[in-house]
Amino acid sequence: MNDAVTRLLREFQLREPARISDVAEAERALEAEFPESYRTFLSSANGGEGPIGDESYLILWPVEELVQHNEGYKADSTYAPDLVFIGTDGGNEVFAFRRVDGSFVSAPLIGMAPEEVQVRGPNFQGFLESFP
Repeated sequence: MNDAVTRLLREFQLREPARISDVAEAERALEAEFPESYRTFLSSANGGEGPIGDESYLILWPVEELVQHNEGYKADSTYAPDLVFIGTDGGNEVFAFRRVDGSFVSAPLIGMAPEEVQVRGPNFQGFLESFP
């Protein structure tokens, strides 16, 4: 992780780094190439959770749970076209990246529709910086 990401996640409880084989398996199962910035994060920490920003909370799922959560949250062409979910706020918001361009987004879990998706950053660092 770069210094800016480390600083943004200073209060996080981070997991041990993800195994390269687990990342490759998740990419195959999800039919998605993970953004390089997210892969870099996974090589340092396999998810985690904690406060972020001044008033937000973030849960980033471990790579071996991504397929299960994406199936459970219905990340498909009907509800969430082109999205790979990577975590939640512990409430009604889910976070993802777009397969097509690697940008990071958020969407409500209830009432999820393409028009409800909001861009949170062009890369993983930009995503983390978007939290109030």
